[in-house]
Amino acid sequence: MHGEPIEAVKNGVQTLLTTLKQDPYALETAYVSVITFDSSARQAVP
Repeated sequence: MHGEPIEAVKNGVQTLLTTLKQDPYALETAYVSVITFDSSARQAVP
């Protein structure tokens, strides 16, 4: 994935993280994980 689609994903993740950081309850209870896929799956934690 490259170009506009990956930029949309990056922007969406940034918006999600910004929104979660503004909610004290979410800071204590939410866990965000990104799984990447290539020749194998890898968990990337922002």
